[in-house]
Amino acid sequence: PAVIVPSDDPPIVLPKPEPVVQLPAPDLPGVFIASIDNKSEARPQSGLDRADMVIEMIAEAGITRYMAFFHSKAAPLVGPIRSARYYFASIVKAYNTPFAHVGGSTRALNLIAELRIPDLDEIHNASQAFWRDNSRKMPHNLYTSTERMLAEAQRKRLTISPLPRLPEGEMPKGSANSNVSLTYSPYYKVTWQWQDGKYLRSINGKLHTMKDGARLTTDNIVIISTPHRDVVTDVLRTDIDIIGNGPAQFLRDGQQFTGTWKKASANDHFEFMVDGQLFKFKEGVTWIQVVPSMNAVVPSS
Repeated sequence: PAVIVPSDDPPIVLPKPEPVVQLPAPDLPGVFIASIDNKSEARPQSGLDRADMVIEMIAEAGITRYMAFFHSKAAPLVGPIRSARYYFASIVKAYNTPFAHVGGSTRALNLIAELRIPDLDEIHNASQAFWRDNSRKMPHNLYTSTERMLAEAQRKRLTISPLPRLPEGEMPKGSANSNVSLTYSPYYKVTWQWQDGKYLRSINGKLHTMKDGARLTTDNIVIISTPHRDVVTDVLRTDIDIIGNGPAQFLRDGQQFTGTWKKASANDHFEFMVDGQLFKFKEGVTWIQVVPSMNAVVPSS
């Protein structure tokens, strides 16, 4: 028979398991992406305050456009909706989920078809998902909603995928730069100011508010620099190398971090690194600002 020998070793204390954090159920079964106008005539916009993530990039002549990602919160009014750029398609592909826009260049539409992106195009295949607000001038008056996008995507049996969670957690202490300004053109400057635990957004020195008065805030800011080129076709457009890699700046919790970004292909998501490790985001909203050069970025404490 086995002999049990008493041991003087202290008992092993197992660590308590981490509590399971139950996240609230999202309002939508997956993420919907919309191309939103940012010409001065399009302001104030609607719905950007309801987005989980927003990417701001130049569309032409220093004028930016937004790609807004909606998943956790429904948005009854989203817009004004504008056309797709071909580099938008190179971002959307990785999410494999509906993309709402109104037309686009031949190059953009061909790439959307080639990449088999679930497409909600007001001109070519999804007019029921959109409407015009006759109180505003065209082309800055086309709108949608997450309800309309969902209904049309279901009618067309499009793939709807959840929004992948960015890596979250604590970060080591960064530089104490709580505010940042980005100059996209002599006529367009974005400022994010750390205030009451959030970053508050301004355009040209004025708070960026929505049509219903909601102010735009975020928990995380990513600034990536990549080459831009002006291309003259029938109009002046901008080409952006969104597949590639380069320098990046990150802001969260009133601190700034320096690192890099990488996007290996249209099928791959962005990868953000600081000191050889994945950057950890704060839970909440994220804005990604794409700039042609870090010279456009001015941090301040």
